[in-house]
Amino acid sequence: AICMTARCEMAEYVKRRQKPVKEDARVTKTKERLRESLLDLMEDKPLADISITALCASAHVNRNTFYAHYGSPADVLDELMADLGSAVAHSLAVTRRHGSVAWLTELCENVQENQHAYEMLFATSDGRTYIEREILSAYKLVMDSTAERIRRNPRHADAFAFAAGGSMALLERWVSEGAQGSPEDMACLINRLCKTGMSGIFDED
Repeated sequence: AICMTARCEMAEYVKRRQKPVKEDARVTKTKERLRESLLDLMEDKPLADISITALCASAHVNRNTFYAHYGSPADVLDELMADLGSAVAHSLAVTRRHGSVAWLTELCENVQENQHAYEMLFATSDGRTYIEREILSAYKLVMDSTAERIRRNPRHADAFAFAAGGSMALLERWVSEGAQGSPEDMACLINRLCKTGMSGIFDED
C-alpha cells in the first residue's frame, strides 16, 4: 500500500494541476499575452530581473489588469507550468497500475502539443529549472518502491537526479528537432535508458 505521506503528496500534486473552471475568453487572451511576453523576456534576462512594468509593457496589459490575476512575473510562470503539467495529473495517479511508461507517454504528448512553450522554456535557465523540478517531483511520486530504497540508502537520491536530468536532456533534444515521431516511442526510450542507468545502483542492494 502507498504510505500516508505518499498519498498526501499525490493528492497535493494532482490538486495543483487540476484545470480551473473555464475562464472568460478575454481573461484567457490576456494571460496568453503575458505568458508569451514573459517567455520572450526570459530569453534575455533571468526571471528575477523581469519587472512587472516591463512585462506589462511587452504584453500591452495595464498593471491593474495584471494584479487582478497575478502578484509577480513568477506567478505567471508558475501558472504556465501548472497548466502544462495538468495533462499528466491523471496518469500520475494511476502509474502504479499502468507503469511509468504511461506517465512518460502523457508527458511526451504534452510536450509535443505545447512544443513552442517548451522550446522557449528550455532556452532559459529559469525555464529549465522549472521543468527539471517538475520531472524530479513526478519521479519521486510515481516510483514508491524506489523512494523506500532512498529512505534506506540516501545514495539512491543520485538515481532520481540522474533520471530527471537524463529525461530532461532527451526531451530537450527531441524538442530542438521538432518533436517529431511518436510520444510513445520517446517515452519508451526515456524509460529504457533511465532504468538501465539506475539499475547499477539498485543492483548493489
